Parts: sequence; structure tokens; C-alpha cells
Amino acid sequence: MRPLTLFLLVNVIFFIIQPHTGLLRYSLDNYVGYDGDVARRREDAVNAVRISHAEARRAAATPAARGAPLRPEAYDLFAERFNAALSNQKKSMLLFSIPVMALAMLPMYARRRRRYVEHLVFSIHTYAFFLFFAGVCITPLFRLVLGGARRLGVADGRLMSLLAGEAPVIAVLLLVIGGYTWLGLRRMYGDSRHGAALRALAIFSVLQVLIIAYHDLLFYTTLASL
Repeated sequence: MRPLTLFLLVNVIFFIIQPHTGLLRYSLDNYVGYDGDVARRREDAVNAVRISHAEARRAAATPAARGAPLRPEAYDLFAERFNAALSNQKKSMLLFSIPVMALAMLPMYARRRRRYVEHLVFSIHTYAFFLFFAGVCITPLFRLVLGGARRLGVADGRLMSLLAGEAPVIAVLLLVIGGYTWLGLRRMYGDSRHGAALRALAIFSVLQVLIIAYHDLLFYTTLASL
């Protein structure tokens, strides 16, 4: 398949499977439902939008109704609209991560004068594999590990808590995505083993940063779309 066709196909498959996994299950409560300065800033932004919407409705009302008290939309109704918009936004926003990763690869191959389009093709394949593994493989893999731990009688509270955290997921992603990237760099760019290992680690780090940025950017783009 051509790279873009492959990515779009995997993207569709991923977002069909994604609701049945623990991946990208973002919601308004996920963004504001915890203690911390970041959550409070997001909650303030949400309330500002709710108030601005209420002001716009009052400005559009009849002159007699304009004197009525300002009544922002109920939080539950706003959250429902936000989550519906978020579901659509996250399918398209992921596409913006691909050219950014390709851009991050430019300085890695500056001396070889590799073209940006080469990095773009590599990034598309890498993200396609990431979506395939994250959507199709990682959830059954962890369920298999948890089921095996229970059968062996070693699934105590600490182990379950550890496996349910982010550290095991990041470790598995590093092993699998890092390994895939290492092989890909060796094949496409002819890198040495050590050079491919260093660049694969750098690319994986960029991928992690982009996942965090993707999460935050989704919130503000969704809020702006309402």
C-alpha cells in the first residue's frame, strides 16, 4: 500500500477499536476532574466559554428578555456537547503529529541531506504501526498478562496497580515501537546498529512528547469549536 492509504486504513480501524480499549478515552471530566493548577485553568476556560455562550444567547434574545439573569448552559449538557465534538476532533488532530515528527527527524539526518518527504513517508509508516499495535495488540497483550498472573496466583494488589499504570505501557511501547523504528531506520536509511538505536530512542521520545501535546491541544481545539 501507499503510505497515506495505509495510515488512513489503520486510522479507521484504530478508531473503531479504540472505544473498547483504554486508549485515547478523553472526556471533559478527564481534563478537569482532578486537583491541580492545570485542571483549574482548564475549568476556568470551560466556564469562560459557557458564560460567553450565555451572553451571546442573551444578546440575541428579545429586548424584554435581555434583563434576565445570566444563565450559563448546565455543565452536564455542555460536557455532552464537548465530548461529542472531542470524538470528532481526535480523529483528525492525530494527522498533525505526522509532519511534526518528520520535521523533528530533519536535524537527525542533516549531514546526509535527506529530504523532508522521506522523513514524512517514514513518519506515516511509524504512526500506522503505532496505531495498529496500540489499538489491536496492546490491550489483548495486557489482558493476557493479567490473566496469566491470576492463574499463577501472583496477581496481588501491588502487581495489579503496577500493570494498570503508565510505566508498563510506556515500557512495552518503547520495546515494540522502538524495535520497529530501529529496523525501519536500518532498512530505509541504511543506519548502523548504534546509529539506528540512538535515533530510534530520539524518535520514540518525540512520539511521547507529541502524545502529550496531542492530549492538550485536543482540549483547546475542541473548546474553540463549540
